[in-house]
Amino acid sequence: MTDPYHTRSENSNSSRKAYRECEVKWWAVNVEHTHTITPTDDMLAGSLVHCMALEPDKLDEFREAHPEIWTKGSKNVKPRLREKFAAAERTAEAMLANPMLADLLDGVREIVYTGTIAGVPWRGKLDCISVERQRIVDLKKVPSVDGEVWVPNRQLPWVVRRGEYLPVVEARGIHYQLGLYRELVEQRRIEIRELVCIAYTLQDPPAFRVYIVNNEAKLAQAMEDLTQTGIEMERLKAHGGMGLLACGSCEVCRSMGIVETEEI
Repeated sequence: MTDPYHTRSENSNSSRKAYRECEVKWWAVNVEHTHTITPTDDMLAGSLVHCMALEPDKLDEFREAHPEIWTKGSKNVKPRLREKFAAAERTAEAMLANPMLADLLDGVREIVYTGTIAGVPWRGKLDCISVERQRIVDLKKVPSVDGEVWVPNRQLPWVVRRGEYLPVVEARGIHYQLGLYRELVEQRRIEIRELVCIAYTLQDPPAFRVYIVNNEAKLAQAMEDLTQTGIEMERLKAHGGMGLLACGSCEVCRSMGIVETEEI
């Protein structure tokens, strides 16, 4: 089941990340749509949490579309959810049962906004927006709410030393994502005052952490980088993908037999 959202022509934060990781992969997956990334169990578990928490009316459709989340039944044993996906459902139930988190998710869910930045078309699918509360909320699955990951120098614009440890959601680019969403929404003359990320785990019981993304300096740097990246992406599209750089290690590069050379 392919979400039509992912085959639209506008750029997105996901396509920006794909471009930064590997231009060949970005071109095949996000531009020409000649390659589909096979979702891992971790990706499917996160999608299941999103579905239960944000679009419960689509839960049956999700379960039917992904038979791989079930164990194999037998004549006397009915199929049941594999443990990772049972944990995902427990996490979603706990999220909605928590008064604080349920309140944060009070709004319009899974809505698409589009706009242009420096003449480049962008889109964003917001997990939840409350126009009345001037708030955008995003969900993120993490290995641990206490975990931090090493971010090398310049992988994010504000990491200027040798590198530093940052929360997982920051290392994964939450300032880019929520900064983009806010820009697209405010282009509709809707003011946004609060950007929130709910990080969650699949532990039993699950853990949650709420991040208030309010560092305007980081948001500005992220948007400046996103804007420049969008211009680069459109330039490559205009030239038919000439000069794409390959990483040599991603799923797409491996499937194409690309081998990179390196001097040491």
